[in-house]
Amino acid sequence: MRFKNINKKYLLTLINVIMLNRKKNIEIQNWNWKTVQFLRNQNHEMEQVKNKSYENKDKILVIVSCHTYGKLRWNAINSIMKFLNEINDIDIVIVNSSNLQLSENLKNIYKSNYIKYYEIDNDKFYGFSKWYYAIENVEIDNYKYITFINDSILVHSSIKHFFDYTRNKDVDIFGYNDSSQICYHYQSYLFSIKSQCIQNFKKMFLDYKHLINNYNDVVNYYELKMLEYFKTRDCFLKLTEIDILNNKNIFFSNDYIYLNLRKNGYLPFTKLKRININ
Repeated sequence: MRFKNINKKYLLTLINVIMLNRKKNIEIQNWNWKTVQFLRNQNHEMEQVKNKSYENKDKILVIVSCHTYGKLRWNAINSIMKFLNEINDIDIVIVNSSNLQLSENLKNIYKSNYIKYYEIDNDKFYGFSKWYYAIENVEIDNYKYITFINDSILVHSSIKHFFDYTRNKDVDIFGYNDSSQICYHYQSYLFSIKSQCIQNFKKMFLDYKHLINNYNDVVNYYELKMLEYFKTRDCFLKLTEIDILNNKNIFFSNDYIYLNLRKNGYLPFTKLKRININ
């Protein structure tokens, strides 16, 4: 026989590989379907929000935390400012690290875009101390929401929908996307807090300040615990509804889903860490 001399162990291995590939193809088809359903639901909700009008009383203060060091960070802040320029009824405050080569460029180029520009020393709290500094030094009573954004992302397309959702959902904290990596939380590169709840954010910052020594501490004590300080919450992109993303970071764990979300404008960001890895 043709297969008479085939090693039995090799044949079993070959069968296992074929079965594994078949299983993997079925899983991919399931991911595709779940992703399509997810995008359809998201698109339907986005259309509803687009058709809603907003009054000036829903004005939002946007606090941009940045560290204008190097070309990548400079591109990030430029992309953020570009797409913030499309949003109506917002005021922008920029808090940058002091004494950086590109600090004066940022201050001068976007002078007509912001209402306040600050520089403070860069520290171990990363963007959180800059956000805290801004809310301590800016009058926030005229704003319904405070939106926090940092320069850890490149923005590729409009983020107007996030601000529409923030106004429409009317919750204490509104995140861009959720995640179940380590524990359930909202990723902290972009989120909004109702101004009347801003004391909760300040309390969180001070509660854990003495425990912060590095980036991992910032994630563990600020990002992962932030939701505990707010009674009502929601987010735009509920990624935890996709099973395959369970306990994973969307930006690094599944390019099929991530790139589809980015291409369709639902997750129009690239994390700078992703670029550094590549």
